[in-house]
Amino acid sequence: MANNSEKIVKLPFFETIRRSFLFVLVNFKDFAKLTLPAFAIMIYEMSTNFQSICSIKPTGCEDSLSNKCSLLLLGVVSIALAVVYCRRIILKDVGDFWTLASFRRIVSYFLYNIFLLFMIALPSYLLIVVLSLLLSSVTLPENVGYLLLLIPFGLTMFLSRFFLVFPAVTVDDKALKLKESFYMTKGNVNRIFWGQIVMMLPGMVLLMILSNAYNIAASSSYVTNFIFTLLFVALSFFDTCLKSSFYAHIYQYFTFYNKSEEE
Repeated sequence: MANNSEKIVKLPFFETIRRSFLFVLVNFKDFAKLTLPAFAIMIYEMSTNFQSICSIKPTGCEDSLSNKCSLLLLGVVSIALAVVYCRRIILKDVGDFWTLASFRRIVSYFLYNIFLLFMIALPSYLLIVVLSLLLSSVTLPENVGYLLLLIPFGLTMFLSRFFLVFPAVTVDDKALKLKESFYMTKGNVNRIFWGQIVMMLPGMVLLMILSNAYNIAASSSYVTNFIFTLLFVALSFFDTCLKSSFYAHIYQYFTFYNKSEEE
């Protein structure tokens, strides 16, 4: 990797967003085929009284083991889908959940998620505690405390320069690690961070609609919970594919430019 190049590559923001959305929408059959095995998660949901939809209930989520397992399982399955979907875009691979190589990619993807989450959570916690102590003796407007939430927001934005590692592990690109991702994406913090936010907007809007529809239905019957859980899981997978499409497209752009520079 030519990570010492001083030339800054500018990601075409709107074109990347357009391509990322279009791939998922135009290739909806691929989305359906790739996500079908992931719907095996419904077996667990049916056996635990549909724990995953607690987030759209007015009462919220209970602090129970079954609920935690449900959310963890959904997260792991979503990561597996992200790995398969990135490979579908970058390598035109049909995707496979069940090989040892796929398992290694899923574990790597998961560990990078944990690492970046730790890099956001720990400094944010320490900074918030320190600032709270420093400001404890000062009389400030009540809403000023909410400004402390800008700390994790700013850290997430800064760490978005490391996001190339996610698609890299899905295609076994061992040359692209955290350091290489940081150098290659220089000058693109806003493009990558806000691009990811834009890709999340459809999922956020549809989740609000689904939550309102569930509350309007005002029914906790088995059939109602089954339908809304199915819709919730499908929405989670759709959101995963949108974000994965963005990751895959920015990976293609930066690595293609980097290879062109080396040649």
